[in-house]
Amino acid sequence: MEDRRQPGNLFRTASLRLFTIGLLLILYALVQGVWVAYKKERILFESRYQVSAELKRLEEREKKLHTDIERVNTPYGVEESLRRQFDFAREGEGVIVIVDDEANQKDTVSEKPSFWRRLLPLAPWDLLNE
Repeated sequence: MEDRRQPGNLFRTASLRLFTIGLLLILYALVQGVWVAYKKERILFESRYQVSAELKRLEEREKKLHTDIERVNTPYGVEESLRRQFDFAREGEGVIVIVDDEANQKDTVSEKPSFWRRLLPLAPWDLLNE
């Protein structure tokens, strides 16, 4: 068995440890670089998916706008557009306006009486409100 304290063995052991540490540092740097590249790739993939979804939505909107433009370019389309936006009526046509009565709205909304109103149906505060 050789003695580890010999000068050749000490140099050899130290250089082997330095070489191992150097390899570990290089390996760490490589793994770090791969990890950063992976994160960037994931971000780009998600962005690409969002952009493609947005593009599809905009293309559908463009189709709808083109059909609306084609419809409005006809005489009936202009009339329809004016009627819808400004509530126009032709000569001889009548307009019906439906207005909700506030009293009917109060009757339709039923309020559950509180505990005290159920306990004392003719409380003094009810007499003041009448």
